[in-house]
Amino acid sequence: MYFLGIDGGTFKTKAVVGEQSGRIMGKGLAGPSNYQLIGLDPAMEAVKSAVDQALTEAGISISSIKGAVFGLSGADLPLNFAELSKGLQQAFPGLSFQLLNDAWVGLRGGIKNGLGIAVICGTGGNICGLNAKGESYISRGLGYETGFHGGSMYLVREIIHHAFRSADSIGPKTPLEEELLRLPGVESFDQLASLILESQSNLLAVTPLLFQAFTLVPRLFGLASEGDLVSQEIIARLGRFFGQSAGYLCHRLKLNQCDVVLIGSVFSGSSPILLDSLNLELHLLAPGAKTCLPLFSPETGAYLLSLEREGVTVTEELYRKLLSTAT
Repeated sequence: MYFLGIDGGTFKTKAVVGEQSGRIMGKGLAGPSNYQLIGLDPAMEAVKSAVDQALTEAGISISSIKGAVFGLSGADLPLNFAELSKGLQQAFPGLSFQLLNDAWVGLRGGIKNGLGIAVICGTGGNICGLNAKGESYISRGLGYETGFHGGSMYLVREIIHHAFRSADSIGPKTPLEEELLRLPGVESFDQLASLILESQSNLLAVTPLLFQAFTLVPRLFGLASEGDLVSQEIIARLGRFFGQSAGYLCHRLKLNQCDVVLIGSVFSGSSPILLDSLNLELHLLAPGAKTCLPLFSPETGAYLLSLEREGVTVTEELYRKLLSTAT
């Protein structure tokens, strides 16, 4: 029997196909599949492309798949699940599958037994947790207004905010001001202000030019390491928020001692401030919790969930085989 795991996000979609034993046989990579940003049809095309690549590499057809788990960014509210489920049914007729928010496949892949808390900080931010009683929590995934934020999109907005304050001399000077003006097509802060006015509520949707601002996130960490106080505070504030959120979630789920897995590219930033501030705030609230990096990738987590959904017990032997074939 063969099982399928998919992780779909804002910039890329990954799929893995494996046997019941834990041996991964095929992998696939495609473009973005967050349908809230690109629409349902393009999202399903990306998912299908990643799945087809994995099936081709494995040398099998979709009819050989016993079960699948799709962990998709943008699966937040009941309406999202209804629309995405319909799209998946049309893309993969007859396939037995489960649709989850991508945070859950990150948690299952990140921690060996799948119990604990996952903090996600990639393009966006999210948090979820699961205890041994099956009690769970996941944020609504809709950003600051609904209680949780983070990720590169949040940091880009912070960078732009403080660069404007620096340029207008209404806040501390920061080299983020010069870094922002180095972006191709950004000629002045007046021009950028016009683009923000044009966008009204969604800065990053104005023009592809502004997506280049994501390249400033690694520079933010670099400037923090070089001693820029504004960059340091932006990163530290996000770390404190993550640590506090995870600490309170430990209390909500009665996880006195647990792993908090940190998932996403932002956690690999060059400055240690994000992790330092996160850990300090976490341990003030939940002294028994400890942070860790993911054991497996989210798409592998989706594969593990697809096994368990069909009643397969994930044994130590299966983990050993997975470790040798999933990387």
